[in-house]
Amino acid sequence: MNGSNDKDNSALDRLFDDLLHPNPIINKDAYMKMVKYWPEESLPRLLACLGHEKIDLRRVYVKALGAFGKSSLGPVIEVFKSTQDRTIRTSCIKVLVQIAAGVDNVPFPEEVIVLVEKVLEEENPEQTLTLVTLLRQLGEQGLPVLIKISRGKNLLGVLAAVTALGEINHPSARDCLEQLLCDETQDSLIHESVLASLSTFKS
Repeated sequence: MNGSNDKDNSALDRLFDDLLHPNPIINKDAYMKMVKYWPEESLPRLLACLGHEKIDLRRVYVKALGAFGKSSLGPVIEVFKSTQDRTIRTSCIKVLVQIAAGVDNVPFPEEVIVLVEKVLEEENPEQTLTLVTLLRQLGEQGLPVLIKISRGKNLLGVLAAVTALGEINHPSARDCLEQLLCDETQDSLIHESVLASLSTFKS
């Protein structure tokens, strides 16, 4: 039995080595095998890598965790809540984006929306942009928070939210953009962005 476990661990170690390879095809083959054959063993190890100092490797670990789909959702949320490290937290949000992109029209737990609103209060630019991407992926579920961001004071967040609203085919998104267009106090950059987003509805 122990010999079998050693063999399995050795095989999993080789897959983690493959995640370090510069070829993305080799990376993907490795983490898809993890998902299929070693989900319980590989998930904690991947979570522990979200704060890796090399950004290219962090991207690979994010994609790997995203490949687990909703089974990694709870663990990723727990990692996010357990740390104040901005690198790890941003990586966690990026994993959520990956998960949302892979499970269309499947609602996320309301806890995720609450978490998003809490993080937005920190006004960290990188986290804000990643959160907007997540909300866009969530579609109608993320719409109320996107509308809230678009009416905020953070220029970077507003511009990102306005662009995201133009990509969500929903009356509330269009109504919000039309209201922003009528606001003469808005920055000219926001005004131009709103016009661009509204044009996507017309097209």
